[in-house]
Amino acid sequence: MRTILIVNSKGGCGKSMIATNLAAYYAREGRSVALADFDPQGSSLQWLEARSPERPPIEGMAGLESGFRLPRQIDYAILDAPAGIRGAELTALVRRAQTILIPVLPSATDMRATARFVRDLLLVGKVSRKETRLATIANRVPEAPPWHVPPRSC
Repeated sequence: MRTILIVNSKGGCGKSMIATNLAAYYAREGRSVALADFDPQGSSLQWLEARSPERPPIEGMAGLESGFRLPRQIDYAILDAPAGIRGAELTALVRRAQTILIPVLPSATDMRATARFVRDLLLVGKVSRKETRLATIANRVPEAPPWHVPPRSC
């Protein structure tokens, strides 16, 4: 089982959107998928409830429930982390993950907040020992950035 954690302490950066899209992609590819929602808002589980039953199955799980356990017989577990996560709560989720994806929005405020979060994340044991893969995702980037000036034609 590959466990993928979608995490950033910054709210509104698209964690749940990426988690649900990734779960849907793997399910559509014929893989068995569990989507665990650790956010009190429960956005990923709400998405799953609204999803058509004709779509490939995804097992939804409330990560905040006591005694939470991932099923062993799945190909992918997608963990949707809450905003504001840090300390022991962050360490506990990182321990479960082989891959960590960090969404970031293209704004100075979001990039600064994410930089602080990544600095803290790099101190977590499993990450500092390089036992997990870590990647950032530029999320909601415009097709042509506002600072882009198209070349003039002659």
